Amino acid sequence: NNPARKRFGFGNKAVLVNIDPQKAYTRTDLFATAYETDPRQLDYINSLAAKFRQLGWPVVWTHVAYMDSANDNKATVMKFDGNNWVVVGAAGFSPDTASEISLVLGSNNIPHVLYEYSGPSDDSLIAVMRFDGNNWVTVGASPFTSGEAYDSALAIDGNGAPHVCFIDVAN
Repeated sequence: NNPARKRFGFGNKAVLVNIDPQKAYTRTDLFATAYETDPRQLDYINSLAAKFRQLGWPVVWTHVAYMDSANDNKATVMKFDGNNWVVVGAAGFSPDTASEISLVLGSNNIPHVLYEYSGPSDDSLIAVMRFDGNNWVTVGASPFTSGEAYDSALAIDGNGAPHVCFIDVAN
């Protein structure tokens, strides 16, 4: 027991944590635990967040990344500006159809996105992009995998360098 430490655990307020409209939760044809989504899901998320804030309850998230069906299934990132979700850079910024999207905020809250896409022979390839304040730019080579890869994950170290792990089918 540390009396100087702020109390943690169940208290008097609910907290809204990271509402994530990613396809792992919404693609019923791909994932057994997914559910059918409403086309107005972002409107509902905004409404719920506004009600939490009116009550003075915490809302914990800043950015979301998703495969944007309105933009040829390319990657789009949105952030919450305190009132609404707004697009970061351009909607559908990835040059390729994006799937299995991961979003990580680096130093100074710079968003980085990892995504998988189909190569010329339908192999799953991986690319990473970051937002430079104006545009989404590719980090390193794209793809940086030489063959089929999947089950990827992205992390940013304390120096801002991205690190990717994935299953390399050939090795």
